[in-house]
Amino acid sequence: MDITVTSPPTTVIPSFSNNKWGLTVIDDEIFISQYQIGKYPIEVYDANTFVLKRSFTVPNVVSNNYGSLGTDGVDLYVGDNNNKIIKVNKSNGAVINTGSLSINLGQTASFCIDLERDIIFYTMYTLDTNNIVFLRYSDGKILKLYSFPVIGSGAGSAIYKGSNGTAYAIFSKYMGSNDFYIADISNGVDNLIFKELYTSNISKGGIFVYKENLFFVDYLYKKLSKISLSSLYNNNFLLQSNNKTYSLKSTDIWYETKMTSDNAPAPLVASAISTYSSSFPVWKAFDGIAVTSDSSGWLSSNATKTGWIQLKFGSTKTVNRVMLTCRNVAGANEYMPKSFILEGSNDGTKYDTIGNFKDIPQWILNESRIFTTDKKNNYSIYRINVTENYGANNISFGEIKFGYASSILYKIPILNKENFINYGESEVNILPFPILNKNYLLQDKISKNDEGLWTSKLDRKPLSIGFN
Repeated sequence: MDITVTSPPTTVIPSFSNNKWGLTVIDDEIFISQYQIGKYPIEVYDANTFVLKRSFTVPNVVSNNYGSLGTDGVDLYVGDNNNKIIKVNKSNGAVINTGSLSINLGQTASFCIDLERDIIFYTMYTLDTNNIVFLRYSDGKILKLYSFPVIGSGAGSAIYKGSNGTAYAIFSKYMGSNDFYIADISNGVDNLIFKELYTSNISKGGIFVYKENLFFVDYLYKKLSKISLSSLYNNNFLLQSNNKTYSLKSTDIWYETKMTSDNAPAPLVASAISTYSSSFPVWKAFDGIAVTSDSSGWLSSNATKTGWIQLKFGSTKTVNRVMLTCRNVAGANEYMPKSFILEGSNDGTKYDTIGNFKDIPQWILNESRIFTTDKKNNYSIYRINVTENYGANNISFGEIKFGYASSILYKIPILNKENFINYGESEVNILPFPILNKNYLLQDKISKNDEGLWTSKLDRKPLSIGFN
């Protein structure tokens, strides 16, 4: 989905008396912090008039260096230098309680708590990897770590919730190129795809979303600005055939592994029936690096014309396809499978057959092929079991990737602006398999605002989509 914002920002508070960093919004009030909140006051502005209403410090709290602010949509939270988040009275800053979670906010500008999904997320002010953090709010367990799509340190985090249950996590970068990124978290935080929302030549701190606008503090020039999120939907479209309107939702995931040893990064574990030598370890088939040379990939020991190679993810992954790549060296196509079985397991003992692929045409050097199954599968271990190769004394793969792709067709009962916003797409991935799921949206046609959207899954699939 192309969600780039093109409209320029509008300045709403042209000048603060000093640098600002932390930022959040609760109801119709904006909370802005400067460094240590026990020493410097948090200022509170009206979110519509941008007039200063009050200010307060948080007594008896030594904040983390940059005065991190956060909210669950109801209460105000601050970060302290003991890696705790503290709930404070949003009227006067009095401490209500200190949370039990140990969270290294570092120099985070703003963090976001989503009680509905039981998550807390934020970005870290560091150029290191894994600077986008998702935790389970109820116990602090790390759910997922990500890095910005391009190198740069984090600053702010915010959540944007649509009227139909969709939710987006938005992140700002401070160091490096100054960009905003967005990811759809409606269905959880696994396998998120981050897309650039907006880029600018400003130094960003905290961010928040209020009334279809993304607000951000310009740390260097001491001002508050906003950009409209309405352009997220400017180019949306729906499908129509025989006076019926549809939305096609596509999922296209490849699980990135980027392994550096047979058990790194954790919790990944790669193993195989055998290995020819230390120059061809198993993990090289899962390192995510393009096949360029003889030593790119895995090679079994001699006299191994059949056998297996597998990847243990550490948690269940939904998979219905695998991509296999041939090594790029003379004769490597003879090591590739003519037939293989794709297997799945959750205990490493019992393996279920997911797909059985036979009489595969001869391979070309450095060629990648995708093999798909007719259903989605949920296992923590996936194995390629080669039952026949093309005559070589070994079996070998340059690269292996597991993934999941699907399309769901939604029938839209009412063609209006609200449904364009909630269900319109700006691009459709044409996938090499039929649409297996067709859902109907049930709406109250009398409702003026078309609220109360529900879906009911039908046990049938469309044979085709025609366009008149």
